Amino acid sequence: MKKTFIAGFIFCFFCGTISFNASAQEYNYDISKYYTPDIVRNQLDLSFSTNNSFNSLSTKVDTLTTTYSTHLGGTITPNFITYTNTRQRVSQLQLNGTFSGSYDANGVLNQGNSNSNSQTSNYLNLSYTSRFYNSSNNYLLVGITSNIQVNLNNSALVINSISSKNYNNNYKLNINPTIGVGIGRIESVEDARQAIYILDDLSKRGVLTRHLQNAEIFQLSQLISRVKNKRFLDARIHLMDEISAVDSFFVSNKLLDKSGAPYFTSLYDNWQYGALYSRKSGQSFEISFSPSLNWYYTKNNSIDSLTRNMTNQNGLNGGLALTYTYEKPVKLNWQHSVIATLNGSYNTNNYKGQYFAPIYNGTTRSTVGMVNLLGNYTLGYYPSTRTYFTASISQNFQLDNFKDLSKNTINFYKLFNSNSNIQFNAYYYLSPQLRLSLGANLTNNYINYYSTSYNNLYGGFNGGISYSFF
Repeated sequence: MKKTFIAGFIFCFFCGTISFNASAQEYNYDISKYYTPDIVRNQLDLSFSTNNSFNSLSTKVDTLTTTYSTHLGGTITPNFITYTNTRQRVSQLQLNGTFSGSYDANGVLNQGNSNSNSQTSNYLNLSYTSRFYNSSNNYLLVGITSNIQVNLNNSALVINSISSKNYNNNYKLNINPTIGVGIGRIESVEDARQAIYILDDLSKRGVLTRHLQNAEIFQLSQLISRVKNKRFLDARIHLMDEISAVDSFFVSNKLLDKSGAPYFTSLYDNWQYGALYSRKSGQSFEISFSPSLNWYYTKNNSIDSLTRNMTNQNGLNGGLALTYTYEKPVKLNWQHSVIATLNGSYNTNNYKGQYFAPIYNGTTRSTVGMVNLLGNYTLGYYPSTRTYFTASISQNFQLDNFKDLSKNTINFYKLFNSNSNIQFNAYYYLSPQLRLSLGANLTNNYINYYSTSYNNLYGGFNGGISYSFF
């Protein structure tokens, strides 16, 4: 009887250990085989920084002298992206910009002397691309990129209560449509990775009745992709609806051994943090043609009102590009990304300048032929839902052939540029919306122009914080 009891205890312990190990084993699902259902995603990020100071100093020699200085400055960087992915079409619209301004003033209060300067720098970019696919993953590419930049600089000088002003204004506009053809497709697979995060965590907590099959993991991943398409004004209700949909999947398939606090806390945490960064899979090769129109205008007036300059420059450009893209997730936590581009362009530039001190009107016309070869490799490491690291190396070769056609004799020269870059980045999410970043980079830039060459090696560190509204 005693031996039977001991044998039964050992058998039950053995079976329990096997059951625990089976329920807690990690999932090795190949996320590179995942493809999304029809989805629409929106994202809005906003970064803000400010730098303000004020200083007042009083000194007394024979009379009381009060000096002051003030600095106000800030930068706002919004970024909006809307992304659509169906079997027939993949498109992305991005609107981003940088809006910054500063104000500086200093002077002596009781002498009527002051100096002030205000600057604003505004940049707005619009980018749209669509790829229309057939059943063989051949596609037609259409798109457009346009950006506008406005820089305004105004200053005023007061000496003995007599004021004079200066301004320097610059305007830039670029419009660049694109049309092309290609083969292959890049899929977004972060929702499949999120499904594995959820399953691994639930398995370790021992709340699943069994190990899910690959077909069930694919179904859960597609459910995650579909439920994220819903839009709510109340973020709390939105989260509850998403969690309820995922919970219904586990309940309807009888996958839950118990559904207490460990289950729901795990589900909530992995839902909020499991897909904060992009993961991709696939490869593509495309040929595209991109004409473009560039316009630049500047006007300035010096403090002495004797020197006024104005320039007006425009150009019509055309470029042909061959692009290969490769994305490969490896063992869930690693990502290989490769992009190689060979492009050539031919640009015409027309320049007109007016200078009023001394009086001068001049026009020039030039052409620039350019060949560019760019390669980039990035290795990504994703150890957890809150943290990821990237290391990348890139090489860019560019050859420019310039001709000046404004004179009787054509001036011709070549410029060769080689740019090599190594970059490391680390990211950590304090919350689903708030992200910290640290980075380091090393760059070597080589330029050969006429018989002169320049070689510049430089690097640095950077850090930042960004907040995503949705």
